[in-house]
Amino acid sequence: MLTRPLHGIRQGGEEPLLGDQEAISAFASPFQAAGIELRLTTSPGPARLPGSEVKPAVKEWKVMTFSITSKLDPLSLAPYFKVPGARVKRISGKGASSIDWTVEGELYAR
Repeated sequence: MLTRPLHGIRQGGEEPLLGDQEAISAFASPFQAAGIELRLTTSPGPARLPGSEVKPAVKEWKVMTFSITSKLDPLSLAPYFKVPGARVKRISGKGASSIDWTVEGELYAR
């Protein structure tokens, strides 16, 4: 097993979040400029249970999930994740002589 430190990636905690469109633009632009495919999906809001009169609680933020697949070392992508609200959840690789890396996580926004 290969273990390497993740320098430069911010820890979770209190930080001011960007608006959703601003967060998407700030997060996606570096990947687009580098020609790296980014899949970004908006999570649906809370659903009301059938027959329920109670409205679900409204969150003060939105959550989007992302997935990036690249042959680049994921540590070289660390600066791309410095956008407020970006959280890397999983890094995996497959292949022998040429590794395809997948980085998955969440992007939080107002």
